[in-house]
Amino acid sequence: MRHGVTLSPFQFGGKQEGGVRPGTENTPLIVGAVTAIVIAQKNYKHRAAHVAKMRDTFFKAVSTIGGVLINGSLEHRVANNVHISIPGVDSEFAVISLDAKGIACATKSACGGAKGDGSAVVRALTNDANRALSTIRFTLGETTTQREIDVTVACLRAHVDRVRAFIERQ
Repeated sequence: MRHGVTLSPFQFGGKQEGGVRPGTENTPLIVGAVTAIVIAQKNYKHRAAHVAKMRDTFFKAVSTIGGVLINGSLEHRVANNVHISIPGVDSEFAVISLDAKGIACATKSACGGAKGDGSAVVRALTNDANRALSTIRFTLGETTTQREIDVTVACLRAHVDRVRAFIERQ
């Protein structure tokens, strides 16, 4: 803390840290955090390259579903992110359908809130409200397999086909 700066406590109960924070540091938690950071940094480039390869495979497979749009740059993105839009397909319903098959995905970031107005980022990037309302986000991990990608894309394709067939009958 810089001299001459006064901080207000955010917790109360003790005089540690000049009355700004009570309690003793949680040493086991600190050691655990350091250990987790060391493990995360070990071979991270190799793991990131593997996940990026799985991501690119996912993009190639999901692009075979008619109308799928990839959100963001294919080159400049984190290794584990697959973010798509399927205009005309209710993404909330798609997420529920995939969840019923054991596939975890989301319509927008957790910080996007529950307003129901779609992805603010996609809206800003594309200036397309329909695209922003039809986003689905998948996050891959270092243990993601080709089979999981194949199953996910097949389930998504089946859902999209059912929705489109229903819409055509209306």
